[in-house]
Amino acid sequence: MRQVYAHQAVLSPAPASIGAVLDGHDVVTRLDGDRLRILFAAAPDQVDLVRSRLDAALSGGDWELVSSGCARVDTEDRPDARRLLRAKGAKSE
Repeated sequence: MRQVYAHQAVLSPAPASIGAVLDGHDVVTRLDGDRLRILFAAAPDQVDLVRSRLDAALSGGDWELVSSGCARVDTEDRPDARRLLRAKGAKSE
């Protein structure tokens, strides 16, 4: 059963947008300065694979991937989390 997870990354220099970097991933992103927050849905046994794919995609931009890792899914993420769970054929699995 899929669950929603959050991933956070710090990029330097701060990009104006993430653009097409995460195309092909069924994710919700929020960019706030140099901090990128990513929500994704995956089966628990696929979480590490999805996180490594996100990091690989983020390593290919005009910035440096300074840090990345797990983040907490917050209350304000609920609408996006529901949408991700309803998505059929999610690419993150």
